Amino acid sequence: MSEGHKDWATRFRPDGPLYSMLRSPLRLHLLDLLIKSPKERLDAARLSYKSGILLKDVLAAISPLVEQGILDEQREAKGTRYRLNTDQDDALRDALRGFLHEHRHLISRYLFVREEVFGGLIGADERMKVIHQLIHLSARLGTAMLIGGDAGTGKRQAARAVHTLSGHEIKTMLEMDAIEAVTMDLQDPGLHRYSTVLLCHLEAVTNPADQERLTKKLRGVSADGPRLIATTRTDLYPSAYKEPTRAALYGVFNVFPLRLPGLCERPTDLPLLLADVLQQECQSLYNDPFAKSLHDEARSVLVCYSWPGNIAQLRRVLHHAAAQSPESLIDAKGVRALLREESQPGPVDQQDPLFFTLDELEADHLRRLLPSLSYNISLAARRLGITRATLYSKLRRYGIALPSSAKGRNRA
Repeated sequence: MSEGHKDWATRFRPDGPLYSMLRSPLRLHLLDLLIKSPKERLDAARLSYKSGILLKDVLAAISPLVEQGILDEQREAKGTRYRLNTDQDDALRDALRGFLHEHRHLISRYLFVREEVFGGLIGADERMKVIHQLIHLSARLGTAMLIGGDAGTGKRQAARAVHTLSGHEIKTMLEMDAIEAVTMDLQDPGLHRYSTVLLCHLEAVTNPADQERLTKKLRGVSADGPRLIATTRTDLYPSAYKEPTRAALYGVFNVFPLRLPGLCERPTDLPLLLADVLQQECQSLYNDPFAKSLHDEARSVLVCYSWPGNIAQLRRVLHHAAAQSPESLIDAKGVRALLREESQPGPVDQQDPLFFTLDELEADHLRRLLPSLSYNISLAARRLGITRATLYSKLRRYGIALPSSAKGRNRA
């Protein structure tokens, strides 16, 4: 072993001076990208794009690597470029490869948490940083949780993040509409197969008797039973409700309230989200996160859009843009056409169902199924394989009204 190799290997050891600094998951990820292209010089903006990490965070991570001689810095007219100092130092290359191999689990975990767990919840906005901290804190505490926010803000994603970060990947999370839980036995031993129960659309439980019934059921869940999380589009705090039954129901989950902001509340996050989500959609479509990129004009159009459907709408538009663009560079014309379609929604069968949420597909199916069965609720429920009560809850949830002629017929 050469003296240089011994020196780098010593510095990378757990008792060495560089060990703690190098074990940063963000730095490990950047070094892993750089070692795969050892002769290529990359500027910080390119590293930011390839890694999906904010430019300022890339620069902060790079600085000590340059100081310690691990990265070579070359200043040019167009900016500063970086590459690993492994060309002239085989010892560094070998030691670094060994270190990355030893810490591969940290890199994998970092990417899993960033891409799979947080998904569209990433952002540099101060509110998103607080939300990340609260999600990690809630995951450790294991308390009941209420997640609020407008449609498409990522409430389910946040709930899954809490579940996963709690270390419960082995056990699954049970998701259901809150209205379905009214008639469900929440003390069923079978529920112990799940570590988390997620009740979606708590606001859909509007009947006071149902609210009281569900509150009693939830309070009866044992301490060693599944963790309870609920989502709502309405106010998070029980004090906001005059009805005591609704206030009591929300109070069950209000141990840990969390509100997700809409995209219009964090516009500075849009450039980062556009790059990150487009990479995810390209990976899904082409198994290559960099298969498509946005033209500057297209990016400007998307940044200026209001995104009323929040991250869910942004993901749908970028998926469609990546799938439809014949070129690797997505132009502004195609993006504008997609946004026009978004502002003029039509029946699902006139558009590609791949770009709709399950809720949108289900609502559209109900709107077409019921007239075909003369609005016979019993027959429709049997056709769908659900109870009449569940079907009625879905109709209320999607705002689907029955014609007056059908109401009397369905009372029986």
